[in-house]
This record gives sequence, structure tokens and C-alpha cells, in this order.
Amino acid sequence: WNVVARLATGAATDTVNVGSNATFVILGTARSTLLYQNFPNPFPTLTSPVTCFWFDLAALTDVHLDIYDLRGDPVKTIVPGPLQSTTLTVGVYGRNSVPTHPGCDKRFQWDGTDRTGRVVPPGIYLLRLRAGGVDQVKKIVFLGR
Repeated sequence: WNVVARLATGAATDTVNVGSNATFVILGTARSTLLYQNFPNPFPTLTSPVTCFWFDLAALTDVHLDIYDLRGDPVKTIVPGPLQSTTLTVGVYGRNSVPTHPGCDKRFQWDGTDRTGRVVPPGIYLLRLRAGGVDQVKKIVFLGR
């Protein structure tokens, strides 16, 4: 990643350019509704049997986060789910809130099973976020178990 900061009232030379090969997490209040690419992808991996979903909400809204197969058939609903309602407040979702265990909030992950608990076949699946007029889709690659 690369960030360029420029002083709004300064000269064009009043800039700082900072880059890094490391990962980062954006903290604070969400300014837009956004679905991030799931990770790891593809999954499962040697270190993770699940894939994590992160998204941001810019407003209090009804949220639907669903997984579909490539035919468009529903596979599993993540939101609403047993641990969260349909209406969510402004904020960032999916990040683990325990600083010593960064990564994935268990409410927003997928283990490769359908809504009945059966393991789905290996393949490409679609993650769809519908929230506050935003409709975004990401591809998930499930390697199977």
C-alpha cells in the first residue's frame, strides 16, 4: 500500500509519501458501505479452515450478506444470522475485537457448508452484500475438504 498526504492549505511540495509491504486495518467510523475481498481466498488453507468477511457500513441499515453458487442459487446466509440481526449500525464488521487475536469475527466467516450444515462441492461461490442501496459481490474460491 501507498499513502500520499498533502497539506490542504500548503504548497504542492507540502506532501509526504509513505509506503509499506505490510498489511493494515482501517480503524474508526466507516465513511462508505463497502465489502472487502474475503480472506484467505482460496480456502481452506493449512492455517485457516474458514474464510473471513469484512465489510463497512456508512449508515444504520438492513443488511443481507449471502453466499450463492455460480447458478445464483442461495447456499448460506451470513447476515442475518443466529448471532446478529438484519439491522446493523454504522461501523466496521468482521474484524475480531480481541486485539491479541486479530483476524476474523466468528459471526462473519464461512466454513464451506450450506444452510443445512453439509459441505458444498469445491468451486467458485459468490458473496453478496446488500445494504443501504449498495449491492456488491466478491468471488470466493472453496478448495473443498
